[in-house]
This record gives sequence, C-alpha cells and structure tokens, in this order.
Amino acid sequence: MPTQSYLHARCSVAGLVVRRGAVRRTPCKAAALEYLPPAAARSWDDFDSEQRPFPFPQPMDPVTKALTNIPLPLLYPVMLAAVGGAALVGSLPGRFAPVADEQVKEVATLGGAALLGASAAYAAVEAKKRRESAAVIDLYNSIVDLAEPYDLTPEVVDACGSKYGVNLAADVHGMCRLYSQYLEALIPSGDKQLTGDEAGNLKTFKAALGLSDEDAASCHVDVARRLYRTRSETRDREEQFETKKGFMRLVYVSQAVFGDVAAYLLSWRSHFKLTEAQLYVARRDNAKAIFTTRWQAMGHELLADREQLKALREIQLEVKMFDESAVELVRVAQRAHVEKHLTAALEAIRGTGKSRNVATAVSTVEYVLTYCSQMDALAGEEGVLPGLGGVTLEGGELAGSVRTSQLRDLFKIYLNAKMDAAGAFTQELDAQATQLATLMSLSSRETQTMRDEVASKLYRQLLKEEVTSRRIDAAEDPQVVLDELCKTVRFPKEAATELHRALYAAKMASLIQKGRLTAQDKADMARVQHILCIPSELANSAQEETCGRVLAATINEIFMAGAKPVPSIEMERLEQCVHDLAISRDVATQVLASSARDVFLSYLLWAEKEREDRREAASILKKLVQFNLLVVSPMLDRIRGINDASHTLSAARSIDDDDPRGQSEITVVDDMDQRSRVNLYKNYLMYTMEGDVVELPVGGMFRKKNNAISRHAEVLRLEQLAALLGLSATEVEAARHDISEAGFRAQARDMMNSGPMTQGLSDQLEEMRVSLGVSEEVAAKVIKATKSEAYGAGASTDGRLTLERVMAIDAAGGTVAGLGAPPGTLRGIYRRELERQLNDGKGNLDGTYMRETLPALLLQKDYEVKAVIKELVGTRRRLLLVQAVSQFRQKRIPDAMASLNNMLSCSRALPQAEPLVWSSASELRDLFLCYAAFEQSVSKHEEMQALLGVSDADAAAADVSDSSSSSSDESENKEFFDVRG
Repeated sequence: MPTQSYLHARCSVAGLVVRRGAVRRTPCKAAALEYLPPAAARSWDDFDSEQRPFPFPQPMDPVTKALTNIPLPLLYPVMLAAVGGAALVGSLPGRFAPVADEQVKEVATLGGAALLGASAAYAAVEAKKRRESAAVIDLYNSIVDLAEPYDLTPEVVDACGSKYGVNLAADVHGMCRLYSQYLEALIPSGDKQLTGDEAGNLKTFKAALGLSDEDAASCHVDVARRLYRTRSETRDREEQFETKKGFMRLVYVSQAVFGDVAAYLLSWRSHFKLTEAQLYVARRDNAKAIFTTRWQAMGHELLADREQLKALREIQLEVKMFDESAVELVRVAQRAHVEKHLTAALEAIRGTGKSRNVATAVSTVEYVLTYCSQMDALAGEEGVLPGLGGVTLEGGELAGSVRTSQLRDLFKIYLNAKMDAAGAFTQELDAQATQLATLMSLSSRETQTMRDEVASKLYRQLLKEEVTSRRIDAAEDPQVVLDELCKTVRFPKEAATELHRALYAAKMASLIQKGRLTAQDKADMARVQHILCIPSELANSAQEETCGRVLAATINEIFMAGAKPVPSIEMERLEQCVHDLAISRDVATQVLASSARDVFLSYLLWAEKEREDRREAASILKKLVQFNLLVVSPMLDRIRGINDASHTLSAARSIDDDDPRGQSEITVVDDMDQRSRVNLYKNYLMYTMEGDVVELPVGGMFRKKNNAISRHAEVLRLEQLAALLGLSATEVEAARHDISEAGFRAQARDMMNSGPMTQGLSDQLEEMRVSLGVSEEVAAKVIKATKSEAYGAGASTDGRLTLERVMAIDAAGGTVAGLGAPPGTLRGIYRRELERQLNDGKGNLDGTYMRETLPALLLQKDYEVKAVIKELVGTRRRLLLVQAVSQFRQKRIPDAMASLNNMLSCSRALPQAEPLVWSSASELRDLFLCYAAFEQSVSKHEEMQALLGVSDADAAAADVSDSSSSSSDESENKEFFDVRG
C-alpha cells in the first residue's frame, strides 16, 4: 500500500497533480498535452510512473512561454522600448487635445506619458518576474529529461539560472520543493526495501541544487511530518503499519545523509518524540535489510573467501550497519552453511545397505571442519566482517533432541572411520574431535563417553592381536604393553581397567556354563588375569558377578526352608558349589552376606509394616533372630571352613549352658536408615518390657507373666537383634534410656491422674524410678512435666487458683477461705475436676472424694454439688452403655473398655440401686466377660457386675480363662533353645 503522501507540485495551467510514484490525470489532460514543450512531447505510457521521481514535465502557459522565448540580451531593450512606446502613446492625447492653453496641453501630455509609461514599467517588471519564475519549471523539466535525478550537475542548474538571468541557488523555496519531491520518491512503501544508494543519491542531488544541510534538513522534517500526519489520519491498521515503516526508513536515510550532525539538524525527539531506542532500531533494522538484500544478490552464502568477506565489510560500512548486527548475521550465516553440509552428511548415513555412504559423510564432515578452521583464522584479519569463527549449531535447526541424537551418531561414525584409517588416535584426530564436539554443542561428558566408546573398539582390536599372537605373554611386563596401547588410542587407564575386568568376567561366565571349572579352566583364568594385569580386588568382583550368581541361587534355595536348622546334605551341597566354581572364601562370604541381607530386610520391612501390632512385629523379629542363628551363622562358618557341629543346638540346653549366639558380621546398617532401625529395636524392647498379651475368645485379653528363662531368652534376642540391626552400644543405650523414661512418664501420669499425690504414691514412684534405671535429674523433670499436665487441667480461668494449689494449702493445714476467691471460681475448679475424672476412661473416680472431701476443700454447699453432679452425669450412663456396646460390636475393645470405665465413674459419682437395662442379656454378659479379662481390679468387677446386672454364675466364668494361658509362655520361649542339629 502506498503511504498516501502527495507532492504539492501542481501545474498552474495544465491541471496536473504529481504524486509520488504515480500521476493522477485531471480534466485538463488535453490542455496539458497541448502545452508540453516539443522536447518533452512523448506519449503518456513512455513514463515509468512507479519508479521515476520526476515522471512528467510541467507545462507553461502561453504568456510565460512567450516570455521565455525572449533572449536575455534583448529583454531589457524590449522592456525599455515598451515603456518608451507606452509613454509616447500616452503623450499623444495631450499633445493633440483641442485645448488652446499650451500649458494645459503640456501637463496633459506629460501626465498621459507618465501614466502609460508607469503602467508599462509595472507590466515589464511583472513580466520579468514571471519569466524568472519559469526557471524552476525549466529546471524541473530538465531533470525529467535526465536518466536519473542524481545525474543533475551544478552546471545544468547554473545554465538554467543564466538562461533566465537568476541565481537558482538563491531560490531556496524552489530548490526545497525539488529536493522534497525526490526525497519522498526515494522512500519505498510496502514490502519494498531500501537499496542503500538513496543517501548517496540525495547527497549528489542536494549538492547540485546548492542546498545547505540546514535547508535540506527542513525538507526531511517536512516529509516526515506528512508521513506522520498521514498515519494519524488513516484508520486502516495495515496502512498505519506501512506508513510507520516508511517513516522509519526516512529516519535511516536522513541519518545516512547528514551523518553525525543529524541529531542536531533533525531533532527527531523534539518534533516527533522519538526515543534513542526507537532511532537505534530504525537505523539497525533498515541497515540490516539493505545489507541482506545486497548479500542475497551475491548468493547469500558466507564462504571462507577473503575477497568476499572484504566486499561484505565494505557494504556494511557503506550502509552504516552496526557491528552487533553484522555479528548476528554472520553467526546465522555460518551456522546455516554448516547445517546445510551436516544435513547432507546425515542423509548419507541414514540409508541402509548400498544407499548408506559413510565415505561421503566423512568427507563432508572434513569440509565442515576445514571451513570452521578457516573462519577462525580469518577472524583476526583486518577489513573483514566481524563475528567470524566460533561456529556452533546451538539455536539452529539441528539443535533439537532428535537431531542431536543423529549428530552423536555422525560424531561416532566420523571418529571411528578416521581412527580405523589411521590405526591410532592421533593428536590431529584428537583436535578434530574436540572441534567437532564444540561445533555440535555436545557436552564434555557425552563427548568423552563417545570418544571412549570409539577408542574402546580400536583398543579391543589391538589387544586381541596382542593376546592371540601371545606377544603380550612374552613381554617382560604386560602392564607396559597395555599402557602403550592406551597411549596409542588415547584410552583412559581407568576405562581400560574396567574393560579388562569385563573381559575377565565374560571369560569366566563362558567357562562356568558347564557347572564347574577344570584345572585347565583355572589355568586359563590365571593367564587372563596375568596378561590383563587384573588386581585381586577386580578379579574377586568379576568372580562375584559370575560365579556368585550360581552360588547365590544355591544359597537362596537353602534359605527358602525358613528359620530351621540347615541339614548336613545342604551344607555339603553349599561347600561342593564353592569348590566346583573355585570361589574364594572371601567372595563366597560376600555372596552369602548379600543374600542374607536381602532376607533380613524382608523380615525387617515386614515387622515395620506391622508396627501397629506390637505382638505381631515381635513375632517377626523373633523369626529373624532364629533365622540368623539357625541358618546364616552355620552357613557362614561352613564357608569359612568351621565345623558345622559347633553351631548345632541341642534341645537339652538350659539357662546354665553357654549362651547360643549367632553371627554379627552381616548386618543391615547400610541398607536401612538409623531411625527405622532404632524404632524397630524400641518396639521389640517395649514388647519385652510389657510382656505378651493373650486375647480371649470373647474379646477380652490378659497379659502373660514372664519367668526367668523367658526373660533371659528375651535378653539374648535383644542383643542379637541389636547386632543384626547394626546398632552401636551408644545407640542401644540411648534407646533403652528413651524407653525407660517413657515408661516412667507413663507410670507417673497414671499415679497422678488417679488422685492426689500421697506419700505412698511418691515412694512407689521412686521404686519405679530405681527399677527402670532413670536418673534423679531426668525423673525430676518428668515428674514436674507430668504434674503440669495432670494438674494443669484444673487451673482456674483467671490463672491464679488451681486444684493443685488448693491441695497444697490443705496439706499445709490452711483453707481457701482466706484467699478471697469468688464462689464461681471454686465451683469451676470442682466442675473441671469432675469432668476430667468422668472422661478419663480409667474408672478411678472416688465417689466419697468427689461428693464430700473435694467439695469441703472448695467450700461448696451440698445442693450446689448435687446440681453439678446431676448436670454432668444425668442420663450419661445410658449413653455410655450404648456407646460401649457399639464399640464392642465393632471389635474396638480398648474404646469399649474406656466407655465402661467412664460409666463406672458416673455410677460412683451418682449411685443408683437398679442395674442398667439392655435388650440382649447375652450381649451384656459378653461385654462383662471382656471387661473382666481387661481389668484386673476385683472391686471394679463387682461394681460392673451389679451395674450390668450379670449373674454370679456368668461372673465366675470370667475367672476360668485366666489359668489356661499361664503355661504357654515357657513353651514358646524354650523354642529359642530347642534347636536340633
């Protein structure tokens, strides 16, 4: 779209309106053609109106044309003759007037002559001005006749001025009109770009017209205003965009015309509020566009040609393109050139069979490397484009993940082909590999991996030649030969050692396929180990990797029998497997340890999964200890050559015999985190402290008592479990301390929650501290914290008076009457204490204490106490019974027992004669039997029996089940010692 900017050079007579890039015909077209000068009498279609800045000549009116035909030497005589003739003609009427008075005639004659002479003189002056104004039109028509406007010379301008007797350079307005028309015609619109010679042509045209920089700058600003106004007047977004591009092109051309003084002459910021960034973008983008256009005319291929690079540098300086833009274009061009050839190389290796041309791909890569090297060399020369060298594919079409994978294959193919041709990894090839990796933007890690992979192939070939020819056997030191091979192919010694180990393992794997190693096989393996200089550690590792798999399969088959003594036939099978495969004792021990750790972990993870059920978790840990004692320890001793009979346990062993202990070398210290191992030990320790719990068929449970043998067995299990878990003595001691402290805290909490802390309870707590081994400092902290927890619930809302303080005052012989506490505060203390004991789930509420003793201490009246008890108890017993039955049906035995204890507390606080009524008497009987098994207090049994209305016969049945489980404890613990070989 055109920018819709119009030139304002209009023909005064012909009615032609000249527009940039086009001519619009007016109704005066015929007149225009009629008055064209003969020199310009050409057909309308002869003019290329889309390219010529001055497409058509401007016609003159007849008068002006007649004036221009008068030669300059005759102009003034003709003008004087015309004035004289007019004066003479003006004097005739006065001279021949019929007046007698001569004086009057003389005045009339002079007056007429003066009048007509003055008129003629005025007409002559106007004719002269009109003739001089035609000089600009004549110059315009002269420019039309030129091939290009910049062909105009100062001589042509001076000739036009001399023809009319004027100095055209002094006609600034006329010269500015011509310059503005040429300037606006040079600024292309739409997608058409600048060619780069606009600034030079404008400078030549400006110099021919004799315009100063200041006058020419005003023309640039006027053209910019017209473009800016056109943009603001149109509503078409596309036209606005095109006009903006034309405006930015004008900014670039103006900068190229005036150079460094453009900022002072044009003042874009003051006229159009353009920022420095916008001016920079206009100059950068247009310069890049011109440079790219000219470069495309040269082929748009950036070759490693010094002459081409110098020519491009000259173009850059000519179009005033920034070095940053040149660097960017050069980087892209270099990358495109390299990508073009690498794509061809990828196509060459992509095919299969005959279509796969590795030689073409290798030669193409060699050309690319040569190109990059030449560009790096040219980068330091003067007079060439900046940004040469440092070619990479980063950011290009070959930078994707898929293409990167293909480039890796090309890298390996090139390296492999060059290495095969040279027979070694030469220094030159090393430099080429580094250059190619940098070009492909490969990381150092993957480059090294591919280099090692290719080098390993050649290393394998060279090593195979040395081994098959037995030259390496004849060498004094095989290590020297191997080092020389590594140096030849630039193969790291660490990678070579790992390759040797893999070869050794592959050889051993092929030999053990028949199930055993012969003497010749052992000799072959010794030779391989010698010539490959494999240390014993790597040899054992390879043996564990190959022979160890067979041994591990045998060991796992033995382990499948579980925690039972290993039969002698299985031991012989194990020893025979070790002998047949020539496995060293150390390797066999490592294989056994690995398999045993897997079994240990399975037991431990199983126990950790069942941590909520302490009894089940303890049973699993017992199996773990038994498995270690009966299976792992004898097998470990047999592998080491120790007689198996020393680990056979007799069923007749007693506590006085030597303690049977398993191995403690194979542990899970590196396979489980410390926290999990310590928690497993703590869980089993808590189980041994609490004893086993037996569940009754009716849902009840009771705790078994341990005898001396059982306790001794548990101690041994604990020691062996700690050893298998890899716990140090410090960790074991810390776990025991935590368990003891937790047990002491629990006992202290129970005692303090049962009622006031009496001297007897204090003595009992001290005995508990000594038995658990808790220090006095820790015990004091625990007691203080437990008191705060137990008695803190009775604190008053004002934070000053608590039940603990009331008890302390009473123990000291005082009363709360002297404290001046409000009755509401004391009543609140009583209410909270009653709520606590009714909901603690223990059933330890003392009715006399709550109805009489505590109210007396808190100065509560009898009717107030009854009101509080009735409010808190009321129908709560019935609700608790419903809750207990529901929980019992859901097998939530602990919650059901807590509900029954709360119901018992309610009954003690507010006694009633009649038992509670329930629709199913058998359900109440089962509930009571469960309670009897759960609760050890006989008095609570009797109270609960009366509360539930259970008969004496049903109550007596609850005591029968206690005696049936006492003998099972000894038999189970004896299993730890009852081991037959």
